Amino acid sequence: MHARELADIASWAAFNAIHLVADEESKAAVAAQRYWTSSKCRMQRWMRTLKIFEDAVRYSQPDHDPWPSVKIVVEEILVSEVLARVWVAMMSSHQYFHAFEEMEAVAQNVYTHQIEARNRALHLILLAEERDVQVLVSTNGLRRKLERWTDLLLGQLPDSQVAVRFAFDTRRMVDFAEERQERQTRPDSDGVHGTSLYIQFFQNDLVSATERSAANPMINRDIAAGIIGFFEADRFDSAQLPKAARSLWIDKHGADAQLLVDQLVQLDIEAAAGAV
Repeated sequence: MHARELADIASWAAFNAIHLVADEESKAAVAAQRYWTSSKCRMQRWMRTLKIFEDAVRYSQPDHDPWPSVKIVVEEILVSEVLARVWVAMMSSHQYFHAFEEMEAVAQNVYTHQIEARNRALHLILLAEERDVQVLVSTNGLRRKLERWTDLLLGQLPDSQVAVRFAFDTRRMVDFAEERQERQTRPDSDGVHGTSLYIQFFQNDLVSATERSAANPMINRDIAAGIIGFFEADRFDSAQLPKAARSLWIDKHGADAQLLVDQLVQLDIEAAAGAV
C-alpha cells in the first residue's frame, strides 16, 4: 500500500468524522496495538534508512546520485503525516466522548514520532539541495501541497478547537472549518457530492505529485488495518471507503464474523458441560 492510500483513508475519515468520532468500538485496544506496532516498525525503518541516506548524500560521488532512492522514503514520510495529524485529532475528540485513552495516547505518540521523521527528512532535503536545487523545488512543492490539504481535512472535523492543535497553519484551518460550517447551513448544499469531489481532487493531486513506488507497502497496509479495525464493520458501507481500504474492511468483517461464531460455539460447549 502506498502512503497516498493512507492519505485517502485520512480524507475519508475527516469527511465522515462527525459520525466516526461518536462511534464506540469494543475492540479498540486491538486496533490501537496494531496501529502502534506497525507505526513503530515503520519509524525504525525510516530512521535507519535516513541515516544511511544522509551519509550517501553528504559523501556522494559525482557520478552517483542517491536522491531518486532517497526521494521515495522522503515522500512517504511527508505523505504519511496527513493521516498522522488527522487521526490524532480525531482520537483526541473520540477520547472526549468515550474516555478511551489508549488509542488517543497511541495516536499522540505516533504523531510525535512522525514530526521527528519529518524534521529529519527536511534536513536531508537541504543536504541534497546543495547538489541539485531542483530537489528542493519539487519536494518543497509537495510539502506545501500536503500542508494545505491537511489543514483542509482538519477543517472538516467537528471539534475545531481540538483539530487546530494539529494544523500547519491555524488561520487557514479555521477558515476551512468556517467554510464547512457555512456550506452545511446552505439549503441547496449537496454534502455527499461535495465530499466526493474533494476526495477525488485530493487523490488526483497526490497521484500527480508523488512517485509510484512505496517504501514500506506492507507496513502501510498494517497501519491502515489498524485504522479500519477501530470501527465496527457495520458502521459504514464499504462502498464509501477508499478503494485501497475496502479489502481491509472485508477482512475485518470476516474476522468479526468468525469471532462471533467462535463465541457462540464456546457458549454451546459451556452450556453442554453445565447440563451434564
